[in-house]
Amino acid sequence: MKLTSNVIAALSILVFWSVSVSKALVEFESPQAAQGSVIQDPTHPPTEQEQTSPRPQVSQQMRVSAGVAQGLLVRKVNPIYPPLARQARISGTVILRAIIGTDGSIENLTLVSGHPMLAPAALDAVKQWKYKPYLLNGKPVKVDTQVQVNFALSPSSPGDDIAANLYGRQSGDAAAVAQPEAALSQLLKKYPGLLAEFGQLLGKLQHSVQYPAVRGQSRLLPLLPKSTILYAAFPNYGDAAHQALAIFQQELQLSPVLRAWWQQEESGANEKKVEDFLEKAYQLSQYLGDEIVVSGGNEIGELGAAKDPNLLILAEVRKPGLKDFLQQMVKEFAGRSEPSVRVLDVQELTAAKDTLPAQQALILVRPDLMVGASDLASLRNFNARLNASSREFAATPFCAADRTGV
Repeated sequence: MKLTSNVIAALSILVFWSVSVSKALVEFESPQAAQGSVIQDPTHPPTEQEQTSPRPQVSQQMRVSAGVAQGLLVRKVNPIYPPLARQARISGTVILRAIIGTDGSIENLTLVSGHPMLAPAALDAVKQWKYKPYLLNGKPVKVDTQVQVNFALSPSSPGDDIAANLYGRQSGDAAAVAQPEAALSQLLKKYPGLLAEFGQLLGKLQHSVQYPAVRGQSRLLPLLPKSTILYAAFPNYGDAAHQALAIFQQELQLSPVLRAWWQQEESGANEKKVEDFLEKAYQLSQYLGDEIVVSGGNEIGELGAAKDPNLLILAEVRKPGLKDFLQQMVKEFAGRSEPSVRVLDVQELTAAKDTLPAQQALILVRPDLMVGASDLASLRNFNARLNASSREFAATPFCAADRTGV
């Protein structure tokens, strides 16, 4: 599968938006829902007549104007202008709804409006702001207000040079580094309105795709070798990716601009390859558990002891048939070339000769686990430890420190 530079640049931005906004945004609540709250300015105490008149029941969360909240601001962190937004000459105002706690810190922050490429930077900055507590009858209460964050570019913004330096202009290889940015600018000129279509697509992805739940523990972490010094666990995003692909295909039918970009930038054969690859990835995800682990280990062990895998991929097996599926997938991707991956079951691992090609990665499919390693000896060693129910890594300080943060 070979994508053109224009397609890669555009898809990279779309992924950047989706991940950044997903991490920054929390559940949206309309500002109109708080219109029944009482607004009171602490600098103007009630008159005697107001004190004797029946008073409405006051909520412990006060809605105040942006101006009043601005007067209580004691620490402001300016947002970092996103380099890609600067390069695309994107500017504007991001409006956020903020819930300020009784201690003056931001408790909750949601996006009301603003460009998707600017919103994550605004959210990251405002969540660090600090306010004086808002007092009602001498007692601090929570505040519901709006915050505006402005992103402006001048025709010759000095920040452009800063962004260019971040991308390596001073490294002597500016042309190569700037190529994706140039491709993006070219793409937006060729397809007017494409950026807006990406924004609309992003909104649908944010509201319609169900992402994996946050995990608080790992069943795979204690299984790793004692020599493990690096550990990364990834949720199984198969279902989420499949939903995203379905939404993208639906948008292709509804948006002429998006459809023109996709069809013209990719030949029919390449377009089919992309969709086939994503469909295969989804099918593979259905065989695997909720967690996929990549770990790295220290090859240096005790003298004469079997070597631990220096690179290990580990996942639970959800249903039978994984070995046949992987073998078919490897065969299809290899085409007429020699496969770079060999798939084995436990019996084949035992009988395999030690003369396997060194450049060939290995995948062991057990009834309970899928294990990937770079060489036969270390894969056999790790499989033997699994059979012996070894939990040596669980007793290491590294495992104890990381177990609560998975």
